Amino acid sequence: MSDGETFLAFDYGERRIGVAVGQSVTGTASPLVTVGVREGEPDWGRIAGIVEEWKPDGLVVGEPLHLDGSPQPMTRRARRFQHALRSRFALPVHAADERLSTIEARAELAARGAFRGSEARRRLVMDHPVAARIILEAWLVARGRDRAAANANGGASLRPRSRPKRPAEGG
Repeated sequence: MSDGETFLAFDYGERRIGVAVGQSVTGTASPLVTVGVREGEPDWGRIAGIVEEWKPDGLVVGEPLHLDGSPQPMTRRARRFQHALRSRFALPVHAADERLSTIEARAELAARGAFRGSEARRRLVMDHPVAARIILEAWLVARGRDRAAANANGGASLRPRSRPKRPAEGG
């Protein structure tokens, strides 16, 4: 088992994509930047630069769903973004439930006073990376629970993952 894995997370939006970085050892993440989207096309050069800088083991994309878990119009766009990431960077790409992450990010920023005075205009740039951090931390926690349950269950996963892993046999 490795010492830890690094992941980049993306909070996909039609105009802006928030990016965060985190790692599996601590289960924590940090907001990084907001990447622009123009005419439906993400700034792939900027995303490539971030991937090159952080050299992640995998990517996590927030999947927007209705509160009942059903897909919404943005779900398909986020899934297309996931596929584009996978094909461009040849890295594992995981989907993560992002329900209420933007609301949580805005509440967190507001509690820190980020929306007062001149900072209020920057909210749209600030909340996406914080939402990406929230998405990644929740995904890391769920991934850790899944792995712990699989280990307690003799390696059998309790629920499917995007990339099933099995323990090595015989040793």
